[in-house]
Amino acid sequence: MQNDALMSYSAGGPFTVNTVSETVFVNINGLSGLQSAGATNLVSRGLVFYDPATQKPILWAHRVRVLP
Repeated sequence: MQNDALMSYSAGGPFTVNTVSETVFVNINGLSGLQSAGATNLVSRGLVFYDPATQKPILWAHRVRVLP
């Protein structure tokens, strides 16, 4: 995931976004819908942690919304 706002500054580039079965997808049909959509603008909300293995942030998404 490439973020254009604050996270790109702190992450220094792409970072991992994890989803679980409780993740809510809005305007898209789950992960398979995201894969078939290709490059699209979206908003992910959840908890951000620091991954010591990669030394980058990692997001556990609660909600993923595709922007129109």
